[in-house]
Amino acid sequence: MHRDEGDSEGLPLLTQARLAKRKSRVLALARICLMYLPLIGTLFPFLAAKTSPSSKYSFRTGLRSDIIAGITVGVMIVPQGLAYSILCGLPPIYGLYSSLLPPLMYGLMGSSRQLSVGPVAVVSILTAEGLASMDPDGLWSVEEKVAHAIALAMLVGLLTFACGVFRLGFIETVLSRPVTSGYLTAVAIIIASSQLGSLLGLKGLSTHGSPLVTLYSIIRHMHETNPTSAVMASVAIVIMMGVKAFKMWVARGKGGWRTGPGGTIVRLFPDMLLVIVASILITRYYDLNTVHGVQILGDIPSGLPVPYLPAETVWSLGMLLPTAASITLVGFVESVSVAKAMATRSGEKLNPNQELLGLGAANIVGALFQSFPVSASPPRSAVNDLAGASSGLASVMCSVFVGCALLFFSPLGVFYYLPLPVMASVIIVALWELVDVHEPMFLWRIRHLPDMAQLLATFALTIILGAGEGVLIIVIISVTIILNRSSNVEFNLTRGKSDKEALEAQYFTPDISPVSAPKQAASEPQPKETLSSRHRILSIQSGLYFANASTAKEIIIDLERTDHPASPEGLVIILDLTVMNTIDSTTIHVLLETDAYMSARNVPLIIITSNQKVIGMLNRAGFSPDTHPPTIFYSVREYLYMMDSPRIE
Repeated sequence: MHRDEGDSEGLPLLTQARLAKRKSRVLALARICLMYLPLIGTLFPFLAAKTSPSSKYSFRTGLRSDIIAGITVGVMIVPQGLAYSILCGLPPIYGLYSSLLPPLMYGLMGSSRQLSVGPVAVVSILTAEGLASMDPDGLWSVEEKVAHAIALAMLVGLLTFACGVFRLGFIETVLSRPVTSGYLTAVAIIIASSQLGSLLGLKGLSTHGSPLVTLYSIIRHMHETNPTSAVMASVAIVIMMGVKAFKMWVARGKGGWRTGPGGTIVRLFPDMLLVIVASILITRYYDLNTVHGVQILGDIPSGLPVPYLPAETVWSLGMLLPTAASITLVGFVESVSVAKAMATRSGEKLNPNQELLGLGAANIVGALFQSFPVSASPPRSAVNDLAGASSGLASVMCSVFVGCALLFFSPLGVFYYLPLPVMASVIIVALWELVDVHEPMFLWRIRHLPDMAQLLATFALTIILGAGEGVLIIVIISVTIILNRSSNVEFNLTRGKSDKEALEAQYFTPDISPVSAPKQAASEPQPKETLSSRHRILSIQSGLYFANASTAKEIIIDLERTDHPASPEGLVIILDLTVMNTIDSTTIHVLLETDAYMSARNVPLIIITSNQKVIGMLNRAGFSPDTHPPTIFYSVREYLYMMDSPRIE
């Protein structure tokens, strides 16, 4: 009898069980791959169990767009990688190493299709300050500095990946926008000041620390300025800023270029690359490095990086941990902010936990191949989006482009005559994206002085203390604000006699009952009586938990102290918790303490809640509707009906 190959009904039961077990393992592995490698689900949507039509990948148009976007971003990331490596105080080749595998890993694991990961200014200056703090006297060799930078990247990757594993994607909400804006603007000024020495051709100038100290040092050595270096860097800045301004003019739709092909060409114009190529040709043709003393990049090793993890730095991991934590926090917040803005425009869903996993994997794998810490770049991400990136494959193509640069450009000596003043100008122009002038203007327009004070305080303290200490500042300010606001209790206080009309509108309007109330609460008997002058209803609007439960206790005690002596009929405090869907143990402890305090003063504490979960925990803690007199009621109506309260006169 013929049987189809896929038909397992005629097989022995043991064989069927083995096949089913093998199939379940394959499906479980496929689910894991789709969960942690979103690019696979994007390119091959038939592998995903539930893939929306909008997320399906078109190889006909999507592949071409991703290749173009990857090459376009690659053209940007090569010069920026070289510049940011110098900013870290490392040999330039490590900027290319840091641009090779991190984009590839993020493209495989990140949830954003347009985000571009690699060397960035903020992370680079934090890396430089972290290494400088461990070697204040500058005694490390280049190899030791590189080893510690690689170890720092591994530590950042492990911390970021662990945050993703433990689902800590919500940490990006810890920092408010004014605080982040003030910090990033201050960091941009710090980085720009650190590049003034290279821009002016000053040699041996210390550029780490406060920009005020750097500026003072530059003024003292101003007579040593190399005129050729200063002119070359100034011309490069003017050209790149002019092209950037023209791109912004086109992006706003001026001249009717915004929707046409000309507008796209202008916005993708590689001004930075052309300036670098022109400076290399000019320096080589006029021999500026020997005739006029212009500093150049020099030889760069060729070939792909080999796996290397410096074991000698294992004893320094504890000292690197604060810097790694700062980079993890700032890098993730900046990355998610950019990714959220792009996801909002494209209508895609962003998974912050997956972003943590993608950024963590990018740093871990990058560190194995001699990368310093990396994160997402806002300007490169914007270019990636504008160039038409439709999946993480664009980041993969960017890595391919960097690999080609390492294999073919370096052996030809393409970067040998690259002037360092021009590299400094590239960094300064790239920093324009970090300067946020819109946020303070917005805060001034809406007259939100507390947020403006936060922005200015963060900006000033970061400028004075430095970028590394600035991370601690923004965390302290943000956490202080959160704790201060969380410790407050929003409530409405109504008194039985003086607030009769408000009480009747709030508690005695027909057909009003909480959604979560049980069936018997929806059909409550109408109370024959109403509230008297001895009742005080404290309606909690914000919920109670461990941070503000003690504040609620103080409010109740103060209410008893002020109103009890003035109430000849006695006092009854009704605590309305109907807005709460859950309750923690700290709040229960505080309620028990408050109830004991009130019982000692013969003041009943009545709790109103209709949530069964809350009622169950309060019952097990000692509150119960079955006690005499009861302390828990589903509503104020039920309380009045059960207690037969006297009418208001």
